[in-house]
Amino acid sequence: MLIPKENNITSHMNYSNGPQAAYGFVVSNVDAVYKKLIEQGVEVGKISNYQGTSFGFQDPDGNVIELWGDYPVSE
Repeated sequence: MLIPKENNITSHMNYSNGPQAAYGFVVSNVDAVYKKLIEQGVEVGKISNYQGTSFGFQDPDGNVIELWGDYPVSE
């Protein structure tokens, strides 16, 4: 579940190098979603390419969410 920001509790993990999303969703066109979120004024992280293309952003309650494109599929 996503947690409303109360008492500094969030649904993501906090590490010394920054927050890590606990939730990730696969989207069909990660580049298009990235561009649309920027156009709508959402602050997004940079796109990374580690085991698939992904980026993170925070929802209005401060939960970090990661979106993935071309996530590897096991056979």
